[in-house]
Amino acid sequence: MAAVGDMPLYPSKPKSPYGKWVALGVAVVLLIGIAIAVVSTSDSKTLDPKTIIPSMESTIEGQTGIPVTITCPAAEPAQTNYIFDCTATDWTGSKIVRVTENDDQFHVTWELTSQNATGPNGQTN
Repeated sequence: MAAVGDMPLYPSKPKSPYGKWVALGVAVVLLIGIAIAVVSTSDSKTLDPKTIIPSMESTIEGQTGIPVTITCPAAEPAQTNYIFDCTATDWTGSKIVRVTENDDQFHVTWELTSQNATGPNGQTN
């Protein structure tokens, strides 16, 4: 006969065969959440061209006397010497505005080129 201290106070439940799988699923979900948080808060910088468009539009209009509308890609990586193109459009057509990032701190230079911008099907605007 077993001593009183050796016997469980309550009978134990049978263990679920799914317990390990549930724990593994919870661990995977937590790891995915951590990975997403790390990626979304990483130190990669992007330049939002909307911050420079007003200055470019007003400068071109001031120099030419013609109002223009400038469109740029949604976001560009902030990298030294990175170059991307925007499009300046007025009533006469569209030209390329070449933007150069001088550093990764959002300091840029740009120039209105004489090169015609092309539309999505390759047509000249």
